[in-house]
Amino acid sequence: MEEFPFQDTVETEEELRALIGMASELVRNKTISCLDDHCKNSWDDRRGS
Repeated sequence: MEEFPFQDTVETEEELRALIGMASELVRNKTISCLDDHCKNSWDDRRGS
């Protein structure tokens, strides 16, 4: 088993939700299933490509 530099780790979504709850509708609406050209270009700009 891998050792972590802290005692308690969140290992499941259920544990995460118990700590911070569900994401708001606003956040869920921002989720995208793929990167569009804007995202790809922004990433390239930050990397200096």
